[in-house]
Amino acid sequence: MVLDTSQKIGPDEVEAICSLPDDLFRLRWVTYAYYDISKRLAVGLKDNSPWPTFARWSAFTISEALRLDEVNPRLEEVLRRHALPAAVAEPLVALQQKLRSLDNGAMPTVLALGNRLVFHEVGWALANFLQWIEDQSARDQKAWDDYREREIKPFSATDFFRPSYPEWLRDGIGEYFEAWWENDETKKAQRVLRGNILIGAYEQWRVDSFFEVALDFNPGALVKELRVDHAHLGTTPVGVRHAGTRRALRHQWALLDWMADAYAAFLTRFILTFDAPLYDDHLTALRLGSNIPRRDRTTTNAQGLGDIDADTQRLFAEFDRSGGLIQGFGARNWRRFTDRMSFIVNLFRSQQTNAHLRLPPTRADERLLALQLNDAHLDGLRRVGDDRSAELIPTDELDGREPQEFARSFVTRGSSYQSIVRQSLKLKIDYPAWAQPDKIARGQQFFDKYAIEIASALFTASLPKAYTGARGSRVLLTTAELVSDVSRRIAETARLLLDVMMPDPNGLMPGSRGYTAVLTVRGFHEAIRRMLADQEPWKSEWHETPINQEDLFGTLATFTVVVIETLEAMGIDVSDEERDAYLHTWLVAGYLLGIDYDGLRNRKLDKTQAPLTYFEMQLVGASVFRRQAAPSPSGQILTRALLAMQEDALPRALRPLPPAAMRRYIGDESADMLEIPPAGPMRVLLGAFGPLGTAADWLTPGNMLRARLETMTTEILRTWMTEQPARLGGWRFEDGYLVHRRNETVDLTQEPGPYLWEDERSAD
Repeated sequence: MVLDTSQKIGPDEVEAICSLPDDLFRLRWVTYAYYDISKRLAVGLKDNSPWPTFARWSAFTISEALRLDEVNPRLEEVLRRHALPAAVAEPLVALQQKLRSLDNGAMPTVLALGNRLVFHEVGWALANFLQWIEDQSARDQKAWDDYREREIKPFSATDFFRPSYPEWLRDGIGEYFEAWWENDETKKAQRVLRGNILIGAYEQWRVDSFFEVALDFNPGALVKELRVDHAHLGTTPVGVRHAGTRRALRHQWALLDWMADAYAAFLTRFILTFDAPLYDDHLTALRLGSNIPRRDRTTTNAQGLGDIDADTQRLFAEFDRSGGLIQGFGARNWRRFTDRMSFIVNLFRSQQTNAHLRLPPTRADERLLALQLNDAHLDGLRRVGDDRSAELIPTDELDGREPQEFARSFVTRGSSYQSIVRQSLKLKIDYPAWAQPDKIARGQQFFDKYAIEIASALFTASLPKAYTGARGSRVLLTTAELVSDVSRRIAETARLLLDVMMPDPNGLMPGSRGYTAVLTVRGFHEAIRRMLADQEPWKSEWHETPINQEDLFGTLATFTVVVIETLEAMGIDVSDEERDAYLHTWLVAGYLLGIDYDGLRNRKLDKTQAPLTYFEMQLVGASVFRRQAAPSPSGQILTRALLAMQEDALPRALRPLPPAAMRRYIGDESADMLEIPPAGPMRVLLGAFGPLGTAADWLTPGNMLRARLETMTTEILRTWMTEQPARLGGWRFEDGYLVHRRNETVDLTQEPGPYLWEDERSAD
C-alpha cells in the first residue's frame, strides 16, 4: 500500500504504517494517523480532544528522542530558562543526549516499539470504530453491542506486552460511542474524558514493561533481542531476560534495582518531557516531573468540562492522587504505572478542550510523509539506473572495446577518462531550479574551513559505512580489481570530494571543476553498469541494476549525514546554517550525478524546493543502511585495504587509532560486519568517562582523536599528491598549501586564510 496523506487512515493504513521498519519514519506516520483519527472523531465529539490527540504528541515526542544527532531544543529551553541555572542545565542537556544513545539508542528504541504496539492495537481499534460509526445514521444500541463484542478484541500478551483489562478498552470506545450521539455539551465532554482515561489506563498498563526497560540505566542488560515481526506483531515477541520469572525486567542485585529506580526518578524530574502546543501553535516542553500548566494560568478547572460528575469522579479516585487539583501531581517516577496515570488523567482534564492540540501538520511534516521509504518502493529503485548517463560516453569510444577495458582505461586516467571529460563539456545538463549559488558557495567555504577533518571523516566513517552495503561494496570491489589496486579506488573518491567541495568561483555551474568531475564520474558509472549488467549476481540472482538509485542515495548519505555526524563526534560544533549549506552543495552534486529525487516521493515537490532537508536525508540514509548493511567479503576486503592505508600513514604507536576511530564513528554493529579489529586499550581510553564525563566536559574524546586523524589524513593526501600525483590529478601540496592548477590555493595545515589565486600557466 502507498501511504498518502490525502487518504483516510483506516485499519489497512494502520497495518501499512506498522510495517514501516524505520522507527523514526514510522513514528512520524503514527503522529499523522492519530491526527487524522482525531479530526474525524471531532465530527461527533466536537471540541473535545479524544485520546488520539494526546497520543499524537506522545508519538511526536518519542520521535524527537530518536533523533540522536541533536538535543531536544524544547528540553534545552525549559531547563535553561524555566528550571535550573545554566551551570546545572547545560550538563543535563548534554547528558540527555548521551543517555539516549546508550546501548545504540536502546531507550528511545524501546519506547518506539511500545508506541508501535499500542498504535497497532488501539489505533487500529479506533480507526475501525470510525469506519463503522461514520456509516451509522442514528444511535443503534444493538448494533453497538454487536460491534463491541465482535470487533474490539485485545491482542495476545507477550513477555513485554502485558495483558490488561479488555473492559477498559471496550468501555473507553463505548464512551466515545455515547458521546457521539450526546446532545448535551457538558455530558459529551464528560464522556470523552472518561473514554480518554479508560483508554489511557489500558494502553499504559499494556506498555508498563517498556518503561521498566527504557528508563533503566542499562537497558541493554534487560533485553536480549529487540526484534518484532512487523507483519504479525504477536508472533515474535521481544526477548526478555528471565522471562516468566519474578526476575524478569529486574537486575540480579537489590542495590542495582534501587539504583535503577533512583535513575528513573532523576530522568522523570529533569530529563523527560511531553512536547505539545499547549499555549499557542508553538511546541512547549512539559517536564513530566512538573505540574500540568493551567490553560489560562489562573484557574484549576478544565474549561468546557463543568463540574465532574460522579462516574468521572470515580475514575479519578482510582488514578488521581492530586485530590482534584491541577497542582501537586507532577510524576515522581515515570516507571510506575500509578505515577504515570496521575499525571495523564490530569493532562486529559486540563487540556481536553485545548484547540492548539488539534493544529494540522506543518508543510514540513507533509513533505516528509510524501517520502516512500517502504521496502517495496526501495526495491523498485534498485532496478533503476540513470537514463542520461549513456550520453556521456562517445559512441566511438566503445567501438571494438570491452566494457572492462574501457573502465580500466578510465581508472588509470587513460583515453576513456579523457573522452568522458571532453563529452561532459559538450553535454548540457539543465541546472536544477532549486539550486542556490550562494548556498553552494557557503557549503564549499565550510569544507574549506574543515577540509582535513572532513577528509578524515571520509576515511574513518563515510567509506566504512558505505562498505557495509553488501551489494554496493561488490560493485566497488569489482571496479577496484580492474587495476588490482583498492587504494586507487579510494583515491578516486577523495578526488571527487576535493573537486566538488573545494571553493570554486563558478560553484558547481557548467565550467566549474566540480561540475566536470561529477559528470565524468557519472559517465564512469555508466561504463560500470554496462560491464556488470550481464554478469552475476546482478543479472538473475539479484535482478537489479548496478549503481542503482538506492545505492546512489546511500552514497549521498555517507557524504552528508555521516560526515556531519562524524564532525560533531570529533567535537566540532556545526551550525544549522553550515550543515544545510554543506548538504545543499551535495544535493546539487547528486543531481548532476544522476540521482532522481522525484523517484523517492509519491508526488513531486515544487521545482523551487530543495529535494531533501537534512532531517529527510537522515531518514533516507537510515532506511538504505537498514536494508543493505550486511557482512560481505567485498566490504571486509575494502575495509582491510582502507585500514592498511591509514595505518601506513601513522607511526607504529598510533596504528590502533584507525580501527578505534571507525568503531567510534560507525558503531560496533557496523564495525563487526566489516571485521574491524577490536579497539583495545584505545577504545577503553576513549570511553573511560562514559556519558557522565563527556556531558560535564571532563573529557572530550573527539579532541583526542581529531588531532591524530588530521595528521594521518594529511599524510595520506600528501603521499598521493607528491609521490603518486595521478591519483588526485591536478591536486598537489606546495609549501603546506593544497593547490589545484586552475583554482585557489588553500592552506590545510592552518586556519583558513585569504585565497591565493594562480593562473593555469603558472600551475603547469
